[in-house]
Amino acid sequence: MARRHGYGRLLTLRASRSLHPGHAVHLDSDSHWRTDLSTQNFVELIERNAVNVLGPDVADVGGIAEMKFIAEYADLHGIQFAPHGVFDGLIGLAAQTHLAAVLPDNYIAFELPKAEPVWWLDIMEGETFPVEDSHIEVPDSPGLGVTFIPEEAKKYLREEDKDFFDE
Repeated sequence: MARRHGYGRLLTLRASRSLHPGHAVHLDSDSHWRTDLSTQNFVELIERNAVNVLGPDVADVGGIAEMKFIAEYADLHGIQFAPHGVFDGLIGLAAQTHLAAVLPDNYIAFELPKAEPVWWLDIMEGETFPVEDSHIEVPDSPGLGVTFIPEEAKKYLREEDKDFFDE
């Protein structure tokens, strides 16, 4: 039975199998499956044909370039790709939008984050990435199309983190 695991790390599972000799990792359990999310571990999942669909988060795997490598390698092995990133806010949405524009044919879709907490919208300026007919237009502005506003973000820091942006 296919189940969702963790925060979308793996969407559809083909089997429960040992990923490392002598250490069984049961991918079909209800617990959040967490391990090192490096490219090498996705390569192992892909080469063992352990999944039907991969759903890594761009913030967890090392960025856009790593995510693109994982998607391309999965495509070479006939594995579908549906990136995850609902907890990455507008920066994650911007990264996923640009990434989706260059992914191979195995790309399905990505999860659309919503602005929760609502102050996420206060700490960014630039593109808003409106969805029209299930599509988001890739911005042509420099970078990802959004700019982080540290002065606004300071308002939402916990007391113990108040000096986070200080130099």
